[in-house]
Amino acid sequence: MAPIVARFKCRIEELPVLGGFLLSSMQGSLADFTAFSPDYNAGFMTTANADLVAVEALVNPKQITAELKVIMTRMYSNMTALRGKIDLLEGYINRAVG
Repeated sequence: MAPIVARFKCRIEELPVLGGFLLSSMQGSLADFTAFSPDYNAGFMTTANADLVAVEALVNPKQITAELKVIMTRMYSNMTALRGKIDLLEGYINRAVG
């Protein structure tokens, strides 16, 4: 696969938004684009919309984000539960040393 060369600068999170804007703008003027080149037809729009959905899934993976939220919630609850045990351990160590 050939490397992709960016022709403009943007953050990766902005790609789906920019792509959606471009496709919606193109949809409004599809007749003009088709008159310019027959490559830009309804089939092109269908393929481009499918590619945009794939890019959105790669850039903003909803399942991974949801799993990360569950993991972070579990970590915070475990840290809160350990706090009391650590306090007791600190007291035992202070009594043993002092």
